[in-house]
Amino acid sequence: MYANNGVTLRENALLGIGKTIESATSMTVGKDSMLGQANMLGWDVQKRQLVNIDGYVHGDKFEVTRLDPTTGERKVFENVVVGSKYYPIQNEKSFVFADALFDFGAIPQQVFSFMDGRRVGGTFGIENLGINIGGVDRSNATLVVLTTHDGTGSLIAFITLTRIFCTNQLNMIVENATNKVVIRHTASAEFNVHEAQRTLGMAGTWVQEVERIAEGLVQVPMTTGQFAEMATAIYPKPESDETTKRATSRWSNQINLLESIFDGNAPDGDTTGQIGGTAWAGFNALTERLDWYRNSGNSLELGRTRAAQAMGIIGHLDKTKGNILSQVQSYVDTMPEKVTV
Repeated sequence: MYANNGVTLRENALLGIGKTIESATSMTVGKDSMLGQANMLGWDVQKRQLVNIDGYVHGDKFEVTRLDPTTGERKVFENVVVGSKYYPIQNEKSFVFADALFDFGAIPQQVFSFMDGRRVGGTFGIENLGINIGGVDRSNATLVVLTTHDGTGSLIAFITLTRIFCTNQLNMIVENATNKVVIRHTASAEFNVHEAQRTLGMAGTWVQEVERIAEGLVQVPMTTGQFAEMATAIYPKPESDETTKRATSRWSNQINLLESIFDGNAPDGDTTGQIGGTAWAGFNALTERLDWYRNSGNSLELGRTRAAQAMGIIGHLDKTKGNILSQVQSYVDTMPEKVTV
């Protein structure tokens, strides 16, 4: 999994869940567009009244279907029931917004369809938004565009940073900036261009705030003892009378794993790089466990689950990581010089 120099060769958690796009000048126009290359044009999403197994027609409940452009077969989105106010939005309409991103320097990476086509989206690299903490710890910026066909949401665009040395996602919520915007499906073409500008402006502000926080944390030395104290404050030892030995053992193993990541002795190798022994390394150890160690095994299904979690689609990890960041900042503000181990 790792090169001899210790740099991680993990696949970026955002990649590998869809069709990689080597070259495109549009998200939606023509077979050479991002959607065209992934057979995601011409789905003709429709709703139709739900009929139960006894033939009863529900007047206010509908199922959602789409065409498979490769076979011409109409497929039903499983376990999707919508109301009369639901209005199907085609992929082409949803992602007209994304076409404007190309004019502002977005680089196409991939498009994806998962949960049986209920959720679709794409990712774009934003080269000028990358950060390099302390001059040694590089993170690249990725813009994710996501919509649904199950009535659960509008078009969402959000930014995430991928730390190159370990590929964990720095998609945390910070106090003074947001990394997400919600865009109306019914926007006009002019409004879409405006939204593209607003989205990238949002992304730039969020990345700058993350960089400001990270540059502060990388300047704070942190020992293993200090990190262990911080980690046990964030994940307290179970102390209930009903606590089982198994729960205590799981907690102990979790703390030991976190310490090993912080020290550069994790099962997957050293992913601290030149930021080792700092509060920034401490925060990254805590987030890396969320991205790469919460589950075990190496199945394709697990890889896709991790990718979805990293994008904030499943598990809302951006909020979890934001809470951890706040706790790390709070601990650093009052960090003791020495900790008895």
